Amino acid sequence: MKRLFTLVSLSSVVVFLAGCAITRTPTVTANPNGGFTTNVVVSVNQTALSFDCLAVQAVVSLGAQQVVQHDPNSTAVIHDIERALSSTLSGANHADASTIIGLVGASNASPVTQSQITQLVQYVSNAEQALIQKYGVTVAGQVTLAIVKSVLAGLTQVVPL
Repeated sequence: MKRLFTLVSLSSVVVFLAGCAITRTPTVTANPNGGFTTNVVVSVNQTALSFDCLAVQAVVSLGAQQVVQHDPNSTAVIHDIERALSSTLSGANHADASTIIGLVGASNASPVTQSQITQLVQYVSNAEQALIQKYGVTVAGQVTLAIVKSVLAGLTQVVPL
């Protein structure tokens, strides 16, 4: 678990060093009644966001490996988490940190496993908030979607769906 926290610390640095986060493109259009309207389109640098999310994916994958090594029966709760995240991506449900922690609490996982998974969920939640701060609240949906995809990819590397 100590290696996980070292990786978490390193990934936190990576989140803030990945480069220019967004671009703002103003568009000025003439109004039919006279005057002008200015709209600003905010675009996320997808390369920077993908790079930031790779750090999250690596931490989740390493954390999930440690959970499964400690408790091989934890694969059931990881499958539940994967299904919840998949349904979020498909738009069927919204799985947030409290939903995932609820799934872990409702499982028959050992207290140590529950604690490890809860720590991972809290890390992901903190990373998401850091990325939303970096990219801005106007693109929070894109950031959240990228985080969910990264977490799901990290989990499925360890426990395939």
